[in-house]
Amino acid sequence: MYPNVTTDQDTISDIWDEKHSIAMGIALQTQVLKICPVHRQLFCDDEVDPAIAFAVAAQLMHNDKKSSDVFREDIHDLADLLTDVISTAQCSCLQCTHPLLVSRPQREVALA
Repeated sequence: MYPNVTTDQDTISDIWDEKHSIAMGIALQTQVLKICPVHRQLFCDDEVDPAIAFAVAAQLMHNDKKSSDVFREDIHDLADLLTDVISTAQCSCLQCTHPLLVSRPQREVALA
């Protein structure tokens, strides 16, 4: 490969990263997803209505040309990715809710 030539795979990867960054940014901005200040773990805040994230996504697609271009003006693509980002996050910081499980070796956890 030539060093300054991008392949289709590189382009697809860049687009995916940009899409994922936009969805993650929306989830964090609306505080549907939060980062534990102690353990730096990403988690979903069940007390925040995720509908606000989808409203922000719709507004972003309407007002931000760059984001709209990345998703090819397909709000469903962004909504699907936002759903995936939110639904795959833990419900809480595991280290805060289960400190013994995190600090114990795997073998001890299996025996407990």
